[in-house]
Amino acid sequence: MKVSVIIVNFNHKYFPKLAVEALEKSKGRFEMEIIVVDNASHDRESLDFLENAHGQKRISFIKLPKNVGFGRGNNIGAKVATGDYFFIHNPDVTVQEDSIEKMVSYMEKNKDIGVLGPQLVYASGKIQESCRRHMSFFDLVLKRTFLG
Repeated sequence: MKVSVIIVNFNHKYFPKLAVEALEKSKGRFEMEIIVVDNASHDRESLDFLENAHGQKRISFIKLPKNVGFGRGNNIGAKVATGDYFFIHNPDVTVQEDSIEKMVSYMEKNKDIGVLGPQLVYASGKIQESCRRHMSFFDLVLKRTFLG
């Protein structure tokens, strides 16, 4: 079983380093490839780390000449990905050590599922409320007002 993790970076400074290190700690009973697509960043902090990690064969690194956006950046990463599962990962997010293992296991047991998203938790430990099956327009409005 192989998981392809795709990260799109644009001037995220130290976040790609934290994300890659957390992903490396989360390896389970599956092979993992980490693909970072850089959207023409100009901050040296993230670029130096990504170029070094690529040189050490820790990641695959695609440096784009211009910013093509988040969606297209992920599509470019997906074209070179070789995994059985793709994990779209923001650079400013870290994963708990067993979270990818749990998602892979769930997908393997439930072959009728095509897309799976993890529960998101703020650094404070508070759960982000975006992990419900369906959010109505009312839910969105309520969430973004003083009533929510």
